[in-house]
Amino acid sequence: TAPDIIAVHNIADNSGAANDGIVGANTTINALITALSNYGIDYGFAQINPVNNADGGPVGSNLRTVLLYRLDRIGFTGTPGGSNISNAVQNVAGKPNLQFNPGRIAPTSPTLVGSRKPFAAQFTFKGRNLFVLTNYFDTDLPNETKYGVFQPARDSIAQRRADHGLIMQNFVQNIFNVFSASNVIVLSNFNDAPFAQSVTNAKGTNLFNLTDSLAANNRYTTVRNGNSYATDQILASANLVSQAYKAIAVQHFSSEYDLPTSTVNDGIVSRFEMLGTYNITGTVTYNGNPQAGVKIKLTGGKIDSVVTGPAGTFAFNNLDAVKSYTLTPTLSGYGYNNAPRVVPSLESNTVVNFIGTE
Repeated sequence: TAPDIIAVHNIADNSGAANDGIVGANTTINALITALSNYGIDYGFAQINPVNNADGGPVGSNLRTVLLYRLDRIGFTGTPGGSNISNAVQNVAGKPNLQFNPGRIAPTSPTLVGSRKPFAAQFTFKGRNLFVLTNYFDTDLPNETKYGVFQPARDSIAQRRADHGLIMQNFVQNIFNVFSASNVIVLSNFNDAPFAQSVTNAKGTNLFNLTDSLAANNRYTTVRNGNSYATDQILASANLVSQAYKAIAVQHFSSEYDLPTSTVNDGIVSRFEMLGTYNITGTVTYNGNPQAGVKIKLTGGKIDSVVTGPAGTFAFNNLDAVKSYTLTPTLSGYGYNNAPRVVPSLESNTVVNFIGTE
């Protein structure tokens, strides 16, 4: 099964290494998407063009990270932000919503000058929002080698990566400030160890590093000078980890072999099973007529209550699938058939009607 969402790092602009002022990458990205379509899967993409030669990497290439998403399974709508426009989290009826989709995160921050800029995108899957943050952190390759002349080896840009991790975590926290049970994933090449300050800052107290669940000798995603490094991480929110996370694996297709592609990091794949949401609706009648003013109490997978209107109808929307729900109608002076009613496992939109008795 093909992944639903893929983060692809180091996508160059349409003219490659030519330093000609071109920053768009639609031709490059669509070539990749066309190649993937040969396997029967159609992808869309989300990305933000950088300012020319402002994001590091080889001059003229304008490297960036791109998110690919399956058109047949993932929903994606919105207005993209600009290269130097910072994204924001809005509160829409108690749920987080991105101002720009996708949108860059603090692109004008002094600590991001000359570095790739993180961005956030908002997707939907089975009626649920999913926020994905991604970035390619500054590489440590220009620094001293692990077993070089100078010991311990000095990493002159470790603090910059740590600052970048904090920028991403601050944005994640803005999402949770609106809704603490949000579904958030961070897909990044941190160019740092899992215990480094950059990863620690990005995790904060509200994300979990899924690669920590792998055996220590199987976490590496690249090999440099004979040394294995776990530089790529997938971070996920508590809600996803507890309710949907199933597995993670590193695809060792490059790092273990002396190939021309051996400088390319191995990919990481994680699997989640996100259940959908459904509605429970119904009508309350008495003597064949709609009955207004009946309080319907919902317990079990969610606690809520509504009161029927003139048409005698009620609705509980966006309830978590598979969970059990109990509905209890009450109105002084009346009883109701088959009350309370139990929906043992909500697996589709369900109708529950009540008939009043005296």
